[in-house]
Amino acid sequence: MSNALRVIRGEFGRVCLLDMDRPLVRHAHHHVHFLVKAEGADTFFEVRGVNVALTDTLGVVMNAWEPHSYVHDPKKPPTIILAFYIEPAWLASYCFDWQYMPNTQIFSGNHVLLDRTARS
Repeated sequence: MSNALRVIRGEFGRVCLLDMDRPLVRHAHHHVHFLVKAEGADTFFEVRGVNVALTDTLGVVMNAWEPHSYVHDPKKPPTIILAFYIEPAWLASYCFDWQYMPNTQIFSGNHVLLDRTARS
C-alpha cells in the first residue's frame, strides 16, 4: 500500500488519508469501502475487473468483499485519497435490515456522484 498520512479509528471502522504513489494489489475485505479524491491526479480503481474512475466529482464505493486494486500510473502525480473502511457490525447497528441480512449489497454500482455539498 502507499503511505497512510493520517488514520482515525473507532467503532465505525477507520478513515485514512492515503498518499497513493504506487500500486495496490488486488484484494478484498469485510469492510464497506468509500473512496474520495482529496487532491492530486484523477485516477481509477479496478473493481471486479472494471476500471472505476476516482475524480473530483466521482467517488468509488464498494460493498464488503468486492475485489479491488489500484494501478498507479507513474507518469501521473500521486493522488491523495480519503478512504472510509466501515465495519459491517457497526453499520448493522444503524441499519435494521443489515442485522438480519449482513450480506446485503449496499451499493448497486461502484460510482457515487460528489456534488459541491458532498465534497465540502
